[in-house]
Amino acid sequence: LQRKGGIYEAGQKSDAVLSKHFSIKGEHIDFKITLESHKEKLFYLMEHNFHFANSDAILIDQNPFEDMQTISSQESLEIFDPYTQKRLRFTFDQPVDIYICKLDTLSQSESGVELTNQGVSFGFKIPLQKEMVFEGTLTIK
Repeated sequence: LQRKGGIYEAGQKSDAVLSKHFSIKGEHIDFKITLESHKEKLFYLMEHNFHFANSDAILIDQNPFEDMQTISSQESLEIFDPYTQKRLRFTFDQPVDIYICKLDTLSQSESGVELTNQGVSFGFKIPLQKEMVFEGTLTIK
């Protein structure tokens, strides 16, 4: 997948090309993301959204999930879903800052207003460079 576009800052466009490559090998999904731009001193955030039958029960690196959390400078992250008994493990080629939060929607029904959990969002942040390469693997067991 490739997208030619730009990074906009203070009303000025800087050309950028984003490429994403994925390969599936059994229980592994390998990815390689490249971004060519003229910008630095910004960040790139790769986002993954997952739906769990009971997101309150998942474990993040063997710790109970909190509605919002930040994990600094890690090269891996493991999510355990007790409902499916599956482990999702991300590994990266460099340290990333990780942002995790619940995805809730607000809706109105006959009984009033209610929040419904739609999933959990995981954001993996790295510094933006002129020729950024970001590689990793998602393993599901």
